[in-house]
Amino acid sequence: MSAAKSHVTWVIWPLWATATTFGVVLGFALSFAIIAAGKLAIRGLNEDRVMGYVLAPALGIGLAVLQWLILRQHIATARWWIFATLGGWLLAYGVLQFATGSASALTAWAAQTDTTIYSVVIMLALGLSLGVVQWLVLRVHIKWASAWILASMIGFALTGAALGKSIDRNEDIVALGAIPGFITGLALFLLLQRPRAVQVVR
Repeated sequence: MSAAKSHVTWVIWPLWATATTFGVVLGFALSFAIIAAGKLAIRGLNEDRVMGYVLAPALGIGLAVLQWLILRQHIATARWWIFATLGGWLLAYGVLQFATGSASALTAWAAQTDTTIYSVVIMLALGLSLGVVQWLVLRVHIKWASAWILASMIGFALTGAALGKSIDRNEDIVALGAIPGFITGLALFLLLQRPRAVQVVR
């Protein structure tokens, strides 16, 4: 079975950007709902202390599902995208939590460095983590799939430059999905022009 399941047109670019944007919005909405339910169930729950642990998987799920709806029309075994995307978010969050929690030098640098530089570095790490894990899915079906890692890093680095350290407005949430979605959507459109012939065992 060919890896390319259907003819690819430029429409996948805006579709991907839209799916990524709504995936982030869905992830935030899901995390806010979970936190609200938790505060009703647990008196005195500090939402700031648990938000990261809720938001990371919620964003991963939101992005994974909505992107999968687009990707499944173009590559076989796209279901693995859900696990890859969720895993990439959790991996990035875990590494950053460990680094900032255990390395005093990194923590001090984060407190003193320029806001934009700090945000770009953090987002680069996220883009790298997510891009590498997603590449494991794409490389089976697409030639030059390693370019996806670069596109992911560029998309999230630009997001970091645009947003700074904090995400505290609705526009910031939209940008968190729209900017990397725009960059990776273009990359996906170009990469899908070069499918790799594979045999898929069902």
